[in-house]
Amino acid sequence: MGDDDEDEDDGILGEGYADDEASSDGGQWEWRDSERGPSLIPEPGRPTNEEAYCLEVVMDGLAHDEPLPGDLEAVFREAVPFFNGKHSVDEIVARRELPMEKLRSLIKKRQSYLIPFYHP
Repeated sequence: MGDDDEDEDDGILGEGYADDEASSDGGQWEWRDSERGPSLIPEPGRPTNEEAYCLEVVMDGLAHDEPLPGDLEAVFREAVPFFNGKHSVDEIVARRELPMEKLRSLIKKRQSYLIPFYHP
């Protein structure tokens, strides 16, 4: 294989992401992909840099939604580690001592970002 056949170095973050901006911008990176498709964050309690950015977009309402009010932002931050399909709404409320009404309101406002799992 010649030098012409080698792939370009996409950086640490992989294809579609610019890590050269990360070093000059205090750890921030930029999404360069023009086709933003759906994705799944399997463990939102331990997100990668890319997943953390996506969670911020969901929370801030940057994707065509209104920003979350301050009280729902706090609920989001408390509940997001449990949004992995392994915990029921009742368990989230009990473990984080959240008001059920606030969690339901959060889920309603961000339902386009969530995948509901129904356990038998």
